[in-house]
Amino acid sequence: MTQREWLACTNPKLMLEFLWGKATERKMRLFACACVRRFWSHLTDERSRRAVGVAEREADGPGGDEVLRLAERDAKAAIPSLSLAVHPSDQAAAAGAIAVVNADSVEASRLACGWGRNVSLALAYEQKPGDLIRAKDRACADWDGVAVALLLDLFRTLFRPVVLDPAWLAPNVVNLAQAIYDERAFHRLPFLADTLEEAGCQDAEILDHCRSDGPHVRGCWVVDLILGKK
Repeated sequence: MTQREWLACTNPKLMLEFLWGKATERKMRLFACACVRRFWSHLTDERSRRAVGVAEREADGPGGDEVLRLAERDAKAAIPSLSLAVHPSDQAAAAGAIAVVNADSVEASRLACGWGRNVSLALAYEQKPGDLIRAKDRACADWDGVAVALLLDLFRTLFRPVVLDPAWLAPNVVNLAQAIYDERAFHRLPFLADTLEEAGCQDAEILDHCRSDGPHVRGCWVVDLILGKK
């Protein structure tokens, strides 16, 4: 896949396959978490939400497979609590939470992306049960668009690494980027762009990405670049 093909691709499955062996385990797991966080309100059991938090922490500071295994066990235990009366979208979201703590980060990314699509399909059915065929096609296309956007937020510079001038890494720039990362305060990215400009950054790709509508998630390539994360 060339850079042009990557940026024009509309199939997240093909993009994930291309990333295998090229992306870090951290990035792959954070993509999985980003997929599940899209449906955060559908994670109705706190054990499911905790699994996502564990996966994100493990991405940055691995504590070992045992930590993931325990989180996976608890996330699985949440499934029986979802009775048949609960919306199928909630059940699919809970299954996605199990996916993010898979010991294999590549498998986690693949499964979570798949469950994201399943949640979208379930929501389409719940909202328009009498128009399932058209709703299904639209839901699949909408989810693929979301997943592709998430991948581009994490892996925009896959083909052409962007080099930061050390002079741009003023303490206020780094501190702001760290706060955005820790707090998931991605609404502050335009302010990060302004702060970078004040530090001398004139890289249009960096500034435009910070000022774009996103989606932006933990693992965003600009924030990672500033913080030195891979």
